[in-house]
Amino acid sequence: MKNKTTTKIKYGLPGDGYYQGKLYPSVDVINPSLGLDTPEKLIKHFTLSSLKTDYIEIG
Repeated sequence: MKNKTTTKIKYGLPGDGYYQGKLYPSVDVINPSLGLDTPEKLIKHFTLSSLKTDYIEIG
């Protein structure tokens, strides 16, 4: 089995806390059935959706 190398990319979120609050809604206002019950899951969902829209593949 070959070793697989993965690269993680980290980037800062735009704007200040107020702007980010508008960009990423609170988990309190999200339908619980969506499974986005933590800020991390919510941000991951919106980020991956945005990257997919821009045709950026995440492996």
